[in-house]
Amino acid sequence: MRIIVTLLIAISSCTGALAQTSNDLFDVNVLQEIRLDVKPADWQAIQDNPASDAYYLADLHWRNITVGRVGIRQRGGSTRSGIKPSLHVDINRYEDQTFLGLKSFNLKNNVQDASMMKDRLVMEVYSRFGVPVQRHVSAKLYVNGDYYGVYGLIETVDKTFLQRVFAENDGYLYSYELAGLYHFEYLGPDAALYSPRFFSPQTHENKPQPGPLVAMIRTMNLASDADFPTAIAPYLDISLFMKQLAIEDFMAEMDGILTGMNNFDLYRFLNGISQLIPNDKDLSFGGPPSNLNRPQTPLLAGAARNVLIRRAFNVTAARNAYFNTIRSLSQITGTGGWLESEISRIYNQIRTAARDDPKKQCFTGAGTFTCTNVNFEDEVTANLQFARQRGDYALNQITALSAEQMYAFNARGGVSLTNASRLRSGYVLVDSDIGSPAADGVGILTNRQNGILISETAARASPTIQHGSIYVDAGSGVRTALAIANAGPNDAIISFSFTAADGTTSGQGSIVVPAGTHVAQFVDERPFNFGSRKAVLTFDSSSPVFVGAMRALTNERSEFMASALPVIDSNISQGTIIIPQFADGGGWTTQIVMINSSTQTMRGDLQFIDQETRVANSLSYSIAPQAYYSFQSPGTGPSTQSGFVRVVPVNSGNVPGTFAVFSLRKSGITVTETVLPATAGSTSYRVYTENSSTVQTAIIIANPLADPVTVTVEATTLSGASVNLTGLLTIPGNGQILTLEGQIPGFEKIDASFEGVLPISTGTAKSVAAGIFRVRV
Repeated sequence: MRIIVTLLIAISSCTGALAQTSNDLFDVNVLQEIRLDVKPADWQAIQDNPASDAYYLADLHWRNITVGRVGIRQRGGSTRSGIKPSLHVDINRYEDQTFLGLKSFNLKNNVQDASMMKDRLVMEVYSRFGVPVQRHVSAKLYVNGDYYGVYGLIETVDKTFLQRVFAENDGYLYSYELAGLYHFEYLGPDAALYSPRFFSPQTHENKPQPGPLVAMIRTMNLASDADFPTAIAPYLDISLFMKQLAIEDFMAEMDGILTGMNNFDLYRFLNGISQLIPNDKDLSFGGPPSNLNRPQTPLLAGAARNVLIRRAFNVTAARNAYFNTIRSLSQITGTGGWLESEISRIYNQIRTAARDDPKKQCFTGAGTFTCTNVNFEDEVTANLQFARQRGDYALNQITALSAEQMYAFNARGGVSLTNASRLRSGYVLVDSDIGSPAADGVGILTNRQNGILISETAARASPTIQHGSIYVDAGSGVRTALAIANAGPNDAIISFSFTAADGTTSGQGSIVVPAGTHVAQFVDERPFNFGSRKAVLTFDSSSPVFVGAMRALTNERSEFMASALPVIDSNISQGTIIIPQFADGGGWTTQIVMINSSTQTMRGDLQFIDQETRVANSLSYSIAPQAYYSFQSPGTGPSTQSGFVRVVPVNSGNVPGTFAVFSLRKSGITVTETVLPATAGSTSYRVYTENSSTVQTAIIIANPLADPVTVTVEATTLSGASVNLTGLLTIPGNGQILTLEGQIPGFEKIDASFEGVLPISTGTAKSVAAGIFRVRV
């Protein structure tokens, strides 16, 4: 009888064990308890050597289940610890066995998260939004009977996981390795440049077949904008990717794919499509306490550096997936929202265990230190604040982000973006990522009437300004428009006045441009109310603003033609400056405008150098403070005389801000106008160029020196790659060259539809003045 009773008890115990599954282990409503028995010497070795991946034997206990002879080792990167080790538990390391159907699981020490819940919370958010991720619950860990604190009990991404979430596991799984700065750039066709360097095979280790991975990355980089959505589709669902990115971004992850490519796996299905699997989100919620205002962590910060994010963001469907997910996520935040409630629920579940945790560590942003119960409570409070405030902040952010496009370009390269929206007016903010150099740019504004191109003008991107001057011309069909963009956080109060050529001032006033807004107005309208006169508009702003100006001509056929005018800042230059082109006769006229933005009278000479390198004309100027001087060429000759203009201040002193307005009339009709600013000259230039059946690029180079200068002109694609075109132009002393791009010696074979960058350089210390005209054929 005694034997029978014992046998029945054993059978009963075994039956209870078999009834339990991994769902019981990963039950979010239970604080689990894991016990490990390890030889003391082996456990000491694990603690003494946190960087080691050496396995040691252990026995695993959970509820009424014991699994003997499992393997344990330290895991993680910067979270490895000799005080509270993170562990990988390999069930079948030494024996052919499983635990609740699992071959392994991870125990995370939470040393980067004083609240001990961020990783778990983010994984719950992913699951709530239908993104397959590891299951993650909280557990108390005991080693040889000693309490080691609250851990994250996490499912391993392996073939068992793949079968559970994808119903297949024969595809190719890669773990992303942080092996240097990388953002999905195409490094060339050699697969070893990508795997195992960045993408470490976790299945098919002996035959990882990284070729499709390389092909996917090549497509990310080299497919044209028009072809990209179709070209990438066989490799990646970019709308799903952007949904995943939105969750990571909304939860303010500081160590993920957005912030530097880290903490994800990649699975390539049998059908060839890949999917990212996020992991390790303990630096979410804005990261450590050193990050102030964590709920206000900006969305998409630094996103443009990542090739995949940048390309996907500019695809409408993927872009919408990102913004729609952000909107949906905002609905789980706020006071009383799901996220706040879940934080409170997990807090109540782990509070006693966390406060009793004798090993807890805190990452402050500067280092990892012993954690106190106050640190634990403060971090939970910070999580709750994040949950209450993040949604409103994110919704406000996407209002501005929805109007953005992302760009990136390599050294010697560039980027060309077209505004696809139907905005009547607005402004473009070119905002370089933190750590990236500021980009130089130009906006090409095109005016069509009844489907016919009337005019184009190029407005150069400019930095913010607080004090500046603009030439105003109002009369004889000409008007001047002023645009002010205030991208800052404070309202800008802008005072202005108008100064005539003789230095008399009139028309003082002010305007307020609210933070985050833009105004554009003709100066003969409110609030400027300046009549049909010529003057200098001088302005002073309480906050930095972006300012642009346009010269608007309504020609004899009532066609509207616009030209961008330079905004002269208050920083006064000295010495000779050059306008690299003038033209007079044959229908052409040139107007020279000079603005004195200083408080002292400026004097000097205007010298017109013709094609024979002679001073064909010389005029003296004297400009009152804040006033202007204007010279108009007669334009009466039957043939065109051309050359360049020198502005020579007295004693190489202060020089006025100067530009030229070129006009061409045919049969009494003005058919084109354009503006060319003066320059002090440089030894090198980089200019955008476009060559097609309808658009050509004209290059003007003036040599203000007495000796000849040889200039090298090269061509690169927008990706920065050389197209093996090099031309040499020799400009005589006091001479000038104007040539179309395709007429440069060495450029005869330029592609008929080329778009790229022209690096122009003298290769010496000698400076030249260069200008570019975009010519419509």
